[in-house]
Amino acid sequence: PTGVTGSSSTNTITVNYSRTFTSGSITVKGHNQWGDGTSSALAVTANLLPADAGTITGSTIICQGESNITYSVPEIANATSYVWTLPTGVTGTSTTNSITVNYSKTALSGNVSVKGHNDCGDGTASALAITVNKLPVITTTDRTLICGGSVALRPSISYTGTGSLKYKWTPATGLDNDSIANPTATATGNITYSVTVTTSNGCTASGEVKVMVNSLTANAGVDKTVVCGATVQLGSVTTNYTGAGILKYKWTPATGLSNDSIANPTATVTNDITYTITVTTPNGCTAADDVKVKIIPMDKPQIGIVSVNSSNKNIVVWNKPSTIGIESYSIYRE
Repeated sequence: PTGVTGSSSTNTITVNYSRTFTSGSITVKGHNQWGDGTSSALAVTANLLPADAGTITGSTIICQGESNITYSVPEIANATSYVWTLPTGVTGTSTTNSITVNYSKTALSGNVSVKGHNDCGDGTASALAITVNKLPVITTTDRTLICGGSVALRPSISYTGTGSLKYKWTPATGLDNDSIANPTATATGNITYSVTVTTSNGCTASGEVKVMVNSLTANAGVDKTVVCGATVQLGSVTTNYTGAGILKYKWTPATGLSNDSIANPTATVTNDITYTITVTTPNGCTAADDVKVKIIPMDKPQIGIVSVNSSNKNIVVWNKPSTIGIESYSIYRE
């Protein structure tokens, strides 16, 4: 038939059917020096290959990580199914004239192609070039801080694409700047920050940093003992605060204190007493601790000499105890 090629002078022939051959008959007859014999014929029906694939439609500029992207091609004549081929890192399956695909975060640029298929074989494919824009890769580490203190969030962001990156942190609560790569967070309770990084071509990637807040602690120092009426220096208060703000101090009760709003006041007391120090950070975190001041008796004076002077007056001499708590002495006879 038309479009079929092959030649033979024996009782068999091997032929090739072109993609455009038409139905017809294969005939054969014998031949010798006296002429030709009567021929016989075999009817051959042309089952057509799928037609050439048409133009594929769908998005051609994609961000890594995008999903549910649909491509389609006009129906291909004579096709009983469709064969789709996708770029590296792109997944999806279909035997129809449309396909929905997902781009992984490592997908690469390439071609989406399709061709028709039937029992006779495949038709000619068409292709659509896809540009896959790269995403930033964000690696984060959770952070800890002391209540009221600060910590840098420090995400690791790598990007092999072109153009500048934009940053957005949420929530903005406690951040010194929510539009930079490495803000500093000041928190009073556990909080999770999310960062969205946007490329110059509009692709986005995100990551999270958890900030765990440890309690503020205060130490009022060791307990004190003092002679009744004397003055004692309370130890300077220490905390685990790591922030840059100025701490506030409040001692209660204020009885006998030189100043109830400093870290290390002096106390002058006549009875046992417990002082409580409350430390407050600039953003309201508090911690408290106690210090006890115990009164000890004064050393009793020791009479060393009892005598009479030249005026026939009594002389009484005693050793003065070394304490500043003594205001006066009283002398009694037995």
